Amino acid sequence: MKKKFLVIMTAVIMALVCAFGLVACGSDGVEGTYYVYMNGEKQEGMSMKLDDGKITTTQTMAGQTVTISGTYEVDGKTVKITVSVGGVSSTQDLTIVSDGILKDSNGLYYCVDGKTPPADEEAAD
Repeated sequence: MKKKFLVIMTAVIMALVCAFGLVACGSDGVEGTYYVYMNGEKQEGMSMKLDDGKITTTQTMAGQTVTISGTYEVDGKTVKITVSVGGVSSTQDLTIVSDGILKDSNGLYYCVDGKTPPADEEAAD
């Protein structure tokens, strides 16, 4: 049961890492704690911290908190995140929209405190 829960939470986190996008590296202006925005709303229970090439993602769901760590690197306007759970490695690219705002390939935004998704694109999501 624990393994199944871990696999499910890993899938959810990776969906957040992929669908909610998780990728970055170095101190190229991307360091900080980012929160997922869904329908224009900040999701306090879904965050990722980028710090000196290391990423820590945290998701709280149904009273359970799952944390997954990995690495990130910045290549131009792309943050590439790599995490490994249970021996399975996953990589996700995020686009740097502007200072403190990242976007994944599914259109989800990750923003640091004080930043919000662009209004014109937020309405389209």
